[in-house]
Amino acid sequence: MCDYYRSKVLGLYLGPFPTVVASDEKSIKELLMRPEFQGRIDQVVSLLRVDYGEERGIIFTEGDLWQQQKRFFLRHMRDYGFGKRSPNLEAELTAEIQDLITFLREEKDHPLYRNGEARIPTLFALGNLNLLLQALTGERFKGREGKEFLSQVHEDTLNFQHYSEPCASTLTFVPWAKYLPPFSGHLTDLTALNDNLAKYAKDSMYKRMSNFNEDKISCAVDAYIKEMKTAQENGDTETHFTEDQLKLVIQDFTFTSSNTVSGQLGFLWQQFILNPEVQTKIQEEIDTVVDRDELPNLNHRKDLHYTEATIREILRYKTLVPLAVPHRSTEDADFMGYHIEKGTIMITNLYKMHMNPEVWGDPENFRPERFLDQKGHLKKKDQTLPFGIGKRLCPGETFARQNMFMYVTGLLQNFTFSLPKGAKIPDDSDYLPGINVHPKHMWLQVTPRK
Repeated sequence: MCDYYRSKVLGLYLGPFPTVVASDEKSIKELLMRPEFQGRIDQVVSLLRVDYGEERGIIFTEGDLWQQQKRFFLRHMRDYGFGKRSPNLEAELTAEIQDLITFLREEKDHPLYRNGEARIPTLFALGNLNLLLQALTGERFKGREGKEFLSQVHEDTLNFQHYSEPCASTLTFVPWAKYLPPFSGHLTDLTALNDNLAKYAKDSMYKRMSNFNEDKISCAVDAYIKEMKTAQENGDTETHFTEDQLKLVIQDFTFTSSNTVSGQLGFLWQQFILNPEVQTKIQEEIDTVVDRDELPNLNHRKDLHYTEATIREILRYKTLVPLAVPHRSTEDADFMGYHIEKGTIMITNLYKMHMNPEVWGDPENFRPERFLDQKGHLKKKDQTLPFGIGKRLCPGETFARQNMFMYVTGLLQNFTFSLPKGAKIPDDSDYLPGINVHPKHMWLQVTPRK
């Protein structure tokens, strides 16, 4: 539509709701930076969780509640890579990757690895989710039983986001469609999956509360429980630090972390099959920079230019959340020469921005070199916005980028991934739709490198 109307900003109605869609770098950045456009809309996905009379959590809230809760969790999760480089995160991440390398070298029969073939991208999901839960709830899951639990949480979140689109969007703007198939069935599935995730969050919270020790705060949930108790002791009936709020924050972090990084890594591994020279170039770069008897670490990032360029390229090429989470105008405002009324839905078309031929030349091609200068060094300027910008910037950006780097370098240093004999070549245009897009599962041959 942007091309048809030759406009970077579109105005339309989604059902009865006035909507503005920004589609280029300038308009998207202005929208995301403006305080008047930081509100949220009532979506089916968020309304499923309203058991307490009002919106809670972080993703779908706004105003004082959102700002206070986001600041609190960022402050208490900084030691695990949320907002800055963290020695704690790097140590745990290195251990997680070493465990995965050992798993791929020694495991013979497992739901994620059999006959020398690994199930992608679930293989990546469990470690990322484990790291997040350790930072959030202080619990790290180990062994086969731990992997089975993490796999179940991952599958529930993946199915939840998959059923959310187009079901949730349709029902948000056309509520009466919930009585019609297939939306009625999808809504039932969404409700059941939401209940599963809510139960995990509730169980996790009560487990921390039952073992709470004020003198031993070891995770973000511990710090939150301490804040709750302080509010209760002071008789603060207006506090946002409540059990209901904490449950939904745990649910928010679990949902967003379970399949985002693993999804992007899955898309990247698709490209290793479709463009095997990319995998080879990364391996050659690692071999040149990193000693063979040590795992790559974050100190190597500055010297692994092609590897970093490849990660940037997959974040551009496969925009994880193509239309991001919709914003809402909280007051009348002017935007890009147009008058925007209070309550207008504001959408950022990140996919269009990342596939703009005026900026990228050949956006339909996967080409990491576009992020390198003539000397082969990583360009300082990055014109992508996969994690957003401004106050709604994804708090897990640093966490995600560091995880992606460590997984790519650690695994490609030790293994080569290829298509099993007789397997169908993956189609990178075929993926699971949802709030965020996700690659379909595939089995890849894992060959240890000498």
